[in-house]
Amino acid sequence: MADYQRFVSYIYSYPGGVKDKNVGFAKAELRSGEFKLSINLRGVYTDTPEIFNVYFLVDRDDSVQGRYYLLPVGECLVKGGMALYQGLFNGGNIDGTDYSFDDICGIGIAREDDKFYMMFSMWEDNDINPDAVVIGKKGHKKNMAQSDSRENTESGCDGQQETDHGNQEEIELDNQYERALNEEPENMNSPEKTENVVDKSVLAAESKQEDKPEYKSDSESEKEKKIFRSIYQEEITEQFVKNRLCEKKEEKIISPYEMLFMEADFIDAFDDDYFYDCIEISPEMLLKKTDIDRDIINNSFLIHGFYNFRHLLFGRVRDNGNNTKYFLGVPGMYCNRERYMASMFGFNNFKKSHRSDYTNPYFGYWYQEL
Repeated sequence: MADYQRFVSYIYSYPGGVKDKNVGFAKAELRSGEFKLSINLRGVYTDTPEIFNVYFLVDRDDSVQGRYYLLPVGECLVKGGMALYQGLFNGGNIDGTDYSFDDICGIGIAREDDKFYMMFSMWEDNDINPDAVVIGKKGHKKNMAQSDSRENTESGCDGQQETDHGNQEEIELDNQYERALNEEPENMNSPEKTENVVDKSVLAAESKQEDKPEYKSDSESEKEKKIFRSIYQEEITEQFVKNRLCEKKEEKIISPYEMLFMEADFIDAFDDDYFYDCIEISPEMLLKKTDIDRDIINNSFLIHGFYNFRHLLFGRVRDNGNNTKYFLGVPGMYCNRERYMASMFGFNNFKKSHRSDYTNPYFGYWYQEL
């Protein structure tokens, strides 16, 4: 650890786990073993003043890309989109944790119960995955390393036992299958069984002899064949016509939801394609062209979002376990108050949008799948 180090690093927001705009900077200064940290945030908009935790990024886990351990070292108050923080630490032993200045890979500002408002500044040439970070508590470096190793060992043993158990089941199934193929039916070679088989074959032959039709001339048999072919051909043709009529009827039936996509302009709203064929609609279109529940359309949260942004978002859903086909989205900004109101009216989920016509990094859609 050098006696003197000083640098400035930029802080970026990661709404929904995606790196977005610059929201401030951090100053780090190490002099004679004393470590000073200053943080200046701007553009972090919340409905009410909120307390955010300040973390040091330590113990990068190379087994999972972008994973870091978040060591809490302080708090800052975000008010009016701005926040200030200043901390003074022992550069060789931060808060008695045995972590030093050289162990720090970056800083983070976040809340433990809300991963949407997350901000990071990287001090090394590596990327961070906000979904993979581990938010921890203050503790000694050695103790945390031992606990991590115990967790990895236990999880590894459990995984091995599950794998071994699965292999034993597969081997047992294979053995049963082999035995079933090699086993002969019961009493197949017994005298009684053989006699019964012979007797039945003899009886079948005798019955065939008794039921044998009288001999017919070639001309008569040809006539019968032609009649059979004509009848069979008529049945096939009739069935084919019926099938085609049914198919045409099915083709004419169009779902009310599908009517919304006709002559609509599609919107590129999201980073992934789980929701696709997105279009802008109005409550009036939903009332006229679909059989959607009126309680959903007439609730005050949906109407409020429509009159603020002059549209609702409707689209298709990729194959999923819930077997839903469509979704309805209400535009808005992610914040605690709006999250509470959205959940009251059935829009429990939020998805960030990258639409260029809305520059706020917290813009997206509160949605429910139909």
